[in-house]
Amino acid sequence: MESTMKLITRTFYFLLISLIYSSLAYANELAFIQVSAEGRVKAQPDQAEFNITFSSTELEAKQARKVIDKQLDQFLKALTDFDLESQSLDTSRARIHPEYDYVNNQRQLRAYRVIRSVNFKLNQLNQMAPLVKLVSNIAIATLDDIRFGISDPSLLRDEALSNAMQSASRAAQLIAEGYNVKLGKIHRVTHHTNNIRQPQHRAMSLQTEMSSDANNSYKQKDIEFKATIDVAFTFK
Repeated sequence: MESTMKLITRTFYFLLISLIYSSLAYANELAFIQVSAEGRVKAQPDQAEFNITFSSTELEAKQARKVIDKQLDQFLKALTDFDLESQSLDTSRARIHPEYDYVNNQRQLRAYRVIRSVNFKLNQLNQMAPLVKLVSNIAIATLDDIRFGISDPSLLRDEALSNAMQSASRAAQLIAEGYNVKLGKIHRVTHHTNNIRQPQHRAMSLQTEMSSDANNSYKQKDIEFKATIDVAFTFK
């Protein structure tokens, strides 16, 4: 009987202590002012990434490569007049595709198509018009697309995050004053930053827009960076 009473007493104390801890944890969980905020920054692009394809079709793959190599060498020499980002030029990707004709259900080799990809970043957007014209004058070259960007996006990401932080602090302070409490320290914070708009143009539409602009004053759409932040503040 005595041992049973001791067991019941211990169980009661254990349940009481657990209840106290649970109540404290529940209270601490509610003792926060949690806010979410975002910051945005817009900027004009100052850089353009060009994606160009050189292709040639000949009876022999070797001959097709020669045609591309000759045109590409001339193009690379002309590129020295443009302000490219250091080490952004890449001409290493090449592909060879056999092309066939089908006669009486028989496959016959017709030619070889050689493709060479060229990618680089242009630092001066006022050089875009002459560069697009240069590419369009090369018979075997195709300007696939142009992606606009920022040469140093970290500064804009930091600014967007700073705007989000300031907005979160203002909101938390406003809530604290509204409930007559004093805002405390940060208990928990998470954040995420990304660019939500990266302009991209197909070459044909860009060439049309540039040709219709007699002053070559083509203006690109803004790139927008967005930062979101979630903060939990203690209060007294």
